[in-house]
Amino acid sequence: MIGRGGRGAGQTAAIAIGAWALCAFCGQWGCSAGRDEVPQEHAAALSSGAVARVGDETIDEETVRRIALAQKIPVAEAKSKAVFDALMASGARQRGLGNDPSVIVATRGVLAEALLRKIKEQALATPSTPEEIERVTADHWLDLNRPPAVRTVHAVVRAAETDGPQKLKGAQEIAKKISAAVQGVTDADRFIQLANGVAHEGFELVAQKLSPVTADGRVADLEQRPEPGKPPMTFEKDFVTVAWRLKTVGEQSPPVQTSFGWHVIMLTEIQPALIYPPEQRAAMVREEIVAIRAREAFDRELEGLKKKNPARVERNAGTLMGLIGSPPRDR
Repeated sequence: MIGRGGRGAGQTAAIAIGAWALCAFCGQWGCSAGRDEVPQEHAAALSSGAVARVGDETIDEETVRRIALAQKIPVAEAKSKAVFDALMASGARQRGLGNDPSVIVATRGVLAEALLRKIKEQALATPSTPEEIERVTADHWLDLNRPPAVRTVHAVVRAAETDGPQKLKGAQEIAKKISAAVQGVTDADRFIQLANGVAHEGFELVAQKLSPVTADGRVADLEQRPEPGKPPMTFEKDFVTVAWRLKTVGEQSPPVQTSFGWHVIMLTEIQPALIYPPEQRAAMVREEIVAIRAREAFDRELEGLKKKNPARVERNAGTLMGLIGSPPRDR
């Protein structure tokens, strides 16, 4: 029995049986009649919402409406197609074709597709929540809600607090010499060249260009992007604080200390922000939110079904499947 909610699992399976039976009938007896031939119908009083009845099976308004919309055909033609399917399915059941392996496989496929479609419809049914929008926005913050960032080049003389005051003092003195050597330089490559030219015997010196960094320490590199959903790389807080004090391209910091050692930092670029308004951002992430909802619902459904219907595989299934002949390849 089909309710007002539309085509149910019973009718979906019945239509799969009916379609299989029709193909078998036409294939064996050379049937030339198309599905457009309308079976004989009789008028009768039906229950509310029903437009036709075939044996014990009721065809309702919603079923007809969905067929008409999906196939882009008039409602009257959609009703006739639904009646035709029900008739053929009834004939298939009467002949025991519902137990045919081919029909069982086809029916499973139709029902599985119907369940997946239902999961997607449920995912689409409600508006995105603020929490969902924030979650997806956070995964794609570089493209949807990116604050400004500063790109720098620096030279650091490596020394840690555990190295003792004497070594820290030596690292600071070398950093002062680097600061003097690069004074007035605005080109990043020239900065690196001059910094590396300062004598630093007994110390490790690293001079390099760095990725853009936001004021809260996130790496905002638009070329080497992190995978969506993974936490962004971050810079050390003390370094970020000094880098963000630099206001104009080419401006340099005095020697500053972090947990890595003593740095000289130069600002090379200010990367602008890219922040979409909340309403536009919500529209941009809607499709991904629906996909996430559907995937999570699918995983829950699948886990529940596995618990209710444990799958068992024949131990020698691989051997048995190897005995099945493969179709010949086209040459």
